[in-house]
Amino acid sequence: MVSIIVPVYNAEKYLSSCIESILNQTYLDFELFLINDGSSDSSGEICDFYAKKDERIKVIHNENHGVSYTRNNGLQLAKGEYITFCDADDQYKKDYIMKMLNAVLDSNADLVICNYSYLRGISEKPICNRNTGEIDKNEVYQRIFIDNTIGGFVWNKLFKKSLLNGLNFDEHMQICEDTYFLCSYLKKANKIYYLGESLYLYRLHLDNTIFNIQNMFDINGNLKYAIVYEKMLADGIIDKIYAQYVKANECVLAISVKCDYLNSEKNIDKNLIKKLNTIIKYNLSSLLTCKQYSLKKKIICIGNTLLNLRRFKKIQYKNM
Repeated sequence: MVSIIVPVYNAEKYLSSCIESILNQTYLDFELFLINDGSSDSSGEICDFYAKKDERIKVIHNENHGVSYTRNNGLQLAKGEYITFCDADDQYKKDYIMKMLNAVLDSNADLVICNYSYLRGISEKPICNRNTGEIDKNEVYQRIFIDNTIGGFVWNKLFKKSLLNGLNFDEHMQICEDTYFLCSYLKKANKIYYLGESLYLYRLHLDNTIFNIQNMFDINGNLKYAIVYEKMLADGIIDKIYAQYVKANECVLAISVKCDYLNSEKNIDKNLIKKLNTIIKYNLSSLLTCKQYSLKKKIICIGNTLLNLRRFKKIQYKNM
């Protein structure tokens, strides 16, 4: 059996589409946890409606605690031999579970990762052009931290429950809690398999964290990404041979956030800029010596650092 965990928070606009995509799976032996994290819209009622239609659905209503608490709640309740996740505004393709499960059984992998597509309106765009097959950790870390074609999220991945013992999402992290969790699991995983077919649809809209510049900083003005990345390295969940990827990405993110912040805010907080400059300073050498970044990318990053060449674009999505 496969356990599917869906954190739900004020997702009424897309929640039904998400649930329907799961109920329409070609593989039937699953349990679906819809965990309502104190939604103030009709999300809770939508969850209850579907629970009455299908006995495989379990609904849990909580006060608002955040996505990490919600996912941990699901992990505690899950009875399946395999665990997978879905965000409440996203969708599975109809054979997501079947193909992910077949891959893990055929390859005896500890983790299966599938390609995914950005969903914008009715169109979709696959992200990664890698072929199906076994994938080593070096490439996995590159595709998490360098080109983001696999991503540090948990929703396009199938986990073995037996390897999840002792692992939880850090409820104190405000961002990248899924990346920390995934890298902790990768520390345990020996064999990883990649499915090149796009089986997961990630919905792009302006509520996504990636479009919210202010959400990049905590209340003390620290870059949230940098806090998590440094904790990964300090806690030893990233092997030293992959540390350069993390530091290089930390630098690239700091440069991008700095440029976007300077171009999107009228009242600039100089302390924020100072902290971003410090991150860039201490990690720039990792970026410049990282072979996985092209010379063009490095030149662009240097140009953005010195001249703030990157321009923040306010993207508008229609017909979502």
